[in-house]
Amino acid sequence: MVSVWRIVGYENRATSDESFTEARKEFAEIPAGAATTVFFELQLTDAGRRDTARLGEVEIRWVTPATGESNRQHATLLSTSDALESAQGEAFLRFGSIVALAADRYSNLDFSESPVDRDLKILLDELWSLDRQLGDLTSYKDFSFLLDYLTQTAQKERPSSGYSR
Repeated sequence: MVSVWRIVGYENRATSDESFTEARKEFAEIPAGAATTVFFELQLTDAGRRDTARLGEVEIRWVTPATGESNRQHATLLSTSDALESAQGEAFLRFGSIVALAADRYSNLDFSESPVDRDLKILLDELWSLDRQLGDLTSYKDFSFLLDYLTQTAQKERPSSGYSR
């Protein structure tokens, strides 16, 4: 169903499939009590574009600090054609995509060396288009503030995004 995939932001953690079975192998550590969101970028095969498709499985592993016990939890990733039927569902997906793109592209960008102001402005305008649906959320307000700040900083310093367009 999936021809190509990546976990956005974890490209430097490439490892073999066999390494995933090792209980002590570390890939992306998250501190105890913390929460995180992971974005998978998938390129689907023709079969994966059906109304409902099983795209794969995700396994999460953790160690219980007090006992050192290794734990696992599995989940199946399903794709359904009606996943975005609600306007709110689509707004959350768009919001998550903007956050992921900004993090993936700009998290380590050195503004002193490189013009991204146009690209950041496009992301900011897209984010602001969600204000009516998501504007009451603290996460939306926080990220809107951050992206606005990055956009203003980029406009002052006129760095380049590195995009070929």
